Amino acid sequence: MEKYFPESETLSIKRLKVAIEKKNWDLLGKGINKAEEMRRAGEKFNQLDLWQNLLLWAESEDVPPSMWEKLNSFIENLSNDYAPAVRDSGIIEEYREETADLIDKEAVVVYNHTFDKATLDLIRKYRINLNNIIYNPNQHKFEPKMMEELASLASTFDEPQEDLKGFISLITLYKGNGSIITNSYSSNLHKMLVKADISVIYPGTRAENRKNAKSREFFPLGGTINSFLCSGCSHRSIKTEFHSKTLMECCSKCKSPMYPDITSTGDNSMQIAPQVWYGAYERLVNAKTWVIITPPSHNDQIALRNLLLDAAGNSCVEEINMITHKFEVFELWKSKFMNLAKNAQVKENHPSIVSFIQAHNEASIVNQQPTLS
Repeated sequence: MEKYFPESETLSIKRLKVAIEKKNWDLLGKGINKAEEMRRAGEKFNQLDLWQNLLLWAESEDVPPSMWEKLNSFIENLSNDYAPAVRDSGIIEEYREETADLIDKEAVVVYNHTFDKATLDLIRKYRINLNNIIYNPNQHKFEPKMMEELASLASTFDEPQEDLKGFISLITLYKGNGSIITNSYSSNLHKMLVKADISVIYPGTRAENRKNAKSREFFPLGGTINSFLCSGCSHRSIKTEFHSKTLMECCSKCKSPMYPDITSTGDNSMQIAPQVWYGAYERLVNAKTWVIITPPSHNDQIALRNLLLDAAGNSCVEEINMITHKFEVFELWKSKFMNLAKNAQVKENHPSIVSFIQAHNEASIVNQQPTLS
């Protein structure tokens, strides 16, 4: 019979991190099982913050959905074990009323991805070329330079987005099937949702049939690098596997080339996909909770800014959360929302998703404790 030898908590965390870095999923599974055995044997875990940081870091790695769920479940159990230990700590009592019913509300998460002018110009040029290929094929032919520029864009979109650290954990705070609105062209958001075993519903497409009921409507205002448009019959498709990177697909209906369906959202001459923008507006108007990640500055992303302002003036939103490290941007939007969304409470700003989640988790721990009378 194998004898049980406990190990240090720090060593357990390091083992899991190494397994993820080396993409050794067998080692990762064994490491999680070992840690779970330690927990069940009564081993005390005192570094919850390190475990949560490990989970947040793992979001940006290529961890298979089943393994990520297993790690997430283990750390959730640790959080539940940790709650009684802070019974008398009294931490952040001021958040009790603000976040008590956070997860019970229908939520829309908005993510603004900022690009420089050179990138927006390249997107605009690509869209003009794509439109010419589709609508004026006799006058305009495919040019190799277009694919070179598209490859450059794809590389830019694929760069790690530090302001999305903790995105899955943020999404899973809300138990309902809410919506995500973004001007990002990256496939990273989709990858994260797939990793968390969340079904992604694009405008105009049917939800995937899954046993798992978790789903999120996804509204990419300018399209995404993994959404393709046929140059022959205008058929659209979404690439849902991310093991390979492709810039061109073959249409399953007419066998014509398919190209990424992206368009600039950074100026007034953009080509808007009505079903995406109208759907996003409708979800904002009807949602009870908004979470806006890195809201745009005063003269940045005018179309997205107007979408938020128009929706705020006609919405039934009750709670608006903003996540930005720019205090002046928060103050700008706070004043606008307070004037437009009369029934909404604009919550305290958080500089990052991680700090927002930490405040929520700490408030949840406090809320689990009996109230002193």
